[in-house]
Amino acid sequence: MKKGKILFFLMAFLLALVIIDFTILNEEEPAAIPTNETNSLKTHDIEFVVDGNTAVIEYEEEKKVDIKQIVSSEFEEEVINSDQVVVVDFYADWCGPCKKMEPILQNLAAERTDVKFLRLNIDNPEDPGSSGLAEKYGASLIPFLVKYEDGKVVDTSIGLKDKEKLIEFLEK
Repeated sequence: MKKGKILFFLMAFLLALVIIDFTILNEEEPAAIPTNETNSLKTHDIEFVVDGNTAVIEYEEEKKVDIKQIVSSEFEEEVINSDQVVVVDFYADWCGPCKKMEPILQNLAAERTDVKFLRLNIDNPEDPGSSGLAEKYGASLIPFLVKYEDGKVVDTSIGLKDKEKLIEFLEK
């Protein structure tokens, strides 16, 4: 009987990994998993019961907030005149690395309320001024992040970065 219990828990664990992987790849939460809010992470419990044996697997998923999209006409008010540290993500909808970095930035925005995160689509046909701003700030390669303090550029970052590198960027 011991082999049966070990096999049960192993299968439960593997199923949980598949659910977690599916959730991360699809960036959506399966409806059957209850959520308990904690600091900057969502805690999920997956419970399996077979023949009276119970296996509970807990994992945490990072919280994310939507980052405000701006257009070029809002740039001065939202960035230059801001009394907060501002990070602008110059991106394009077709940019794969930009899409991969967006959830990382959303997570940082949830954690770092002292920083104002904004996104500017540099290839927006409805906002011709966006390409001019991209040129002005040197956003020829994307994703391109610009950190502003008191309306002035204090640092830039080019390319896809992981969370640790983005935290370093914010700390400079």
